[in-house]
Amino acid sequence: MKEGFIDNIYIVKEGFILIRVRASGRYDVLVDPPRRIHTTEIEYEKPRMPPSLCMMLRKHLVGGRVKDVSQHRFERIIVFSIATRRGDYKLYVELFREGNLILVGPDGRIICALRRKRMKDRAIVHGAEFKLPPAVGLDPFSDPIDEIVENFPSEDMPIAKWMALKLGLPSPYSDEILARIGVEKDKMLKDLLRSTPIAIVETLKSMVSLAGDPPFRSYIYLSGDGAPIDFSPFKLEIYGGLRCEEYPSFNAALDSYFQQLASSEGYGGVAEARRKQAATILKSMRKIESRIARLESKASEYKRIADTLSVHIDQLRAVASFILESKKSGMGEEDIVGEASVMASNLGLKLVDIDFSSGLFRIEVDGCRAELSFTRNVYESISRYYRMYKRRYGEIENLRFKLEELKNDLSKLESRMVVYPQIKARREMWYEKFNFFNSSEGFLVLAGRDASTNELLIKRYTDPSDIVFHADIHGAPFVVVKTEGRSPSQTTIMEAAIFAASYSQAWKDGFSSMDVFYISPSQLSKSPPPGQYLPKGAFRIIGSRNYVRSVPLELAVGLIISTDSGVELIVAPVSAVKARTDIYIKITPGPIPKDRLIDLIKARIAKKARKVFEGGLPVNIFEDLRHRLPAGGGRIVDERENLC
Repeated sequence: MKEGFIDNIYIVKEGFILIRVRASGRYDVLVDPPRRIHTTEIEYEKPRMPPSLCMMLRKHLVGGRVKDVSQHRFERIIVFSIATRRGDYKLYVELFREGNLILVGPDGRIICALRRKRMKDRAIVHGAEFKLPPAVGLDPFSDPIDEIVENFPSEDMPIAKWMALKLGLPSPYSDEILARIGVEKDKMLKDLLRSTPIAIVETLKSMVSLAGDPPFRSYIYLSGDGAPIDFSPFKLEIYGGLRCEEYPSFNAALDSYFQQLASSEGYGGVAEARRKQAATILKSMRKIESRIARLESKASEYKRIADTLSVHIDQLRAVASFILESKKSGMGEEDIVGEASVMASNLGLKLVDIDFSSGLFRIEVDGCRAELSFTRNVYESISRYYRMYKRRYGEIENLRFKLEELKNDLSKLESRMVVYPQIKARREMWYEKFNFFNSSEGFLVLAGRDASTNELLIKRYTDPSDIVFHADIHGAPFVVVKTEGRSPSQTTIMEAAIFAASYSQAWKDGFSSMDVFYISPSQLSKSPPPGQYLPKGAFRIIGSRNYVRSVPLELAVGLIISTDSGVELIVAPVSAVKARTDIYIKITPGPIPKDRLIDLIKARIAKKARKVFEGGLPVNIFEDLRHRLPAGGGRIVDERENLC
């Protein structure tokens, strides 16, 4: 297999990973973390549509040359070194704990992994620098024997436990070695000769040589009723009283053992292990939820303040402007406080005090007390509360993401592969260069993605009868409702306004609502005012504007499944998505980074889709999701108004 070429990679129905290598013949390397890795002669059913992990492995490794396959020290880690035109990759197979398969690029950073996780000493996530786990103990094949003897303490520890901790030798091999050198496995270290570790290492090396020298024979040991108990690459004396089956190779023995195990009651141990892991996950979830409860109160307070201020932003702006202008005009501080208090009261606010030295004023509104600057834009003061909320809520969302990872791990244990059906390819439409959706009434609604598409949308694809929307904030796209001569109702007007608000800078800043206006295309001009300049994507607005006030920033991500067009991903206002599908989740601005949010969305959508689309989803259905979402982070909101 060494110096062979990787022909293909599969993740088969049973959840195994198969790496097909073409050398002097064909080799199928079966990778089943954490239980085993070996070549197999069994033909497993291949899926018609591979999952995303499989596609990623194929993208980087197919056609690569296997330079080397090695074991890292005496650890349960196998390393494939693979040379490609893009550089040398390493594929790590970890056969401990729950197991893992990790692809590392030429730059030493992780490209993908079977299981993502963060630990104290390393992180298994995309883009992180790969680090091997800390060494468990000594390597009897490479470490000097003097060093092994020095690490043989005189203390109350059974010799079998020391072998497992320091040499990585579990039962039955530790039992076999001790039986061969005549030492009881419960014997304490302090009662043994200092030469004992030398005898252990020499016996281990002798046993390994038995597996590597002809005749090559391996064995499966059976219970009285014929159920498989264990296997080994050479005959174990400790199993002398058991019936055994002989095989011409260790690979053949492993194929037979796991096939027998799968068809016997012994395989129920796997299900039992999964049930135990489920209990561990639930226990961890309860601990995490307890931590969340302690953190959530303060975060919610900041969020409530920010949302309340956002609703009253016009009144707050008026008070701030009055204070600033009055101070500039030379009005006395006491007079400013008095008149500002009256003004605030008339606007439904209560002015608490003004700190002229720091440029701050404190206000009460709807039961919330807040501190704002009258020397800066009120948006900045509100954003400060959103930032404080995000800092508090950041840890909470990280914990929630950990919960989602635990749920995904459990799901993978139960079914790590879904056979995906072929999905009819859908012809790309002209409007897909923009962000778009169809309103509940069937109107096509388009939004620019950047300055270029903003310019293109208005100049080429906007007709005189269309309606143009824009959020009342700097840094927002134009949104166009294609009317085709029809008159949209308030339902479409609101949906277009939500679309405009959600794709504006307000989403990235964490606002929960934003004013939006709409105009006729005839009110847009590329002629700037005298002495000014209009950059690409910007237009001058002439005449009056029609406002939609306090438009909520919220979107839904959903899937439309039909026999005509296959599966289509949509990102649109919630009401427009609900009108077309039941498979959707709702998102709002929030502190979860975009990459993590995408992972959460994929998991939730896939889970909902399986209920109505049993075959699963095509792996590329989410490939455009990053471009379809607003800039910045977000969060998922449960239909019952619980944060997810």
